[in-house]
Amino acid sequence: MNFSHSTSLLKQDHITETHFDQKFELWEKIIIGGNLCYEKGQVLTALGAYSQAIAVAKELINIAPCNRKSLTALITSFHNRSDVYLYYHQSNETQLALSLAYDSIRQAEQAIEEIERRYVNNIDVMRLASIARQQRLLFVKRHPNYSEIYGPHLQQNHEKQRAIH
Repeated sequence: MNFSHSTSLLKQDHITETHFDQKFELWEKIIIGGNLCYEKGQVLTALGAYSQAIAVAKELINIAPCNRKSLTALITSFHNRSDVYLYYHQSNETQLALSLAYDSIRQAEQAIEEIERRYVNNIDVMRLASIARQQRLLFVKRHPNYSEIYGPHLQQNHEKQRAIH
């Protein structure tokens, strides 16, 4: 019997797993750094860190799209960036800040929905997709002025996207 093929596959899986672990550690460092900046009021630096974390989270998704860690990294990165935009809203009361925050939440939801279409019955994907949808609904509930202004457009836009799937 020739076991060289199965040995090769095991080595490749180990390399992929090691690569994933290294990327995840990098993502954690970026998020922790962003969180520290945010807590210190260095919101522009935090915004940059969270945008960088989104890029790394997308790489994690490419490596392991159904992995709970990669899915959580993606949602956390987008939602942390959304929190920075909401910080600007609190200080400046601008609709732009709310729009950017909402857009960040929608991007997370859309990314997870795309994964959900490919991996329909994966429990982790379904769980994180539910969390992503809940975050959008919480945003609309917490910011009724935003939903009053953009409400019909938000609902129509979301219904159109859901109908395509």
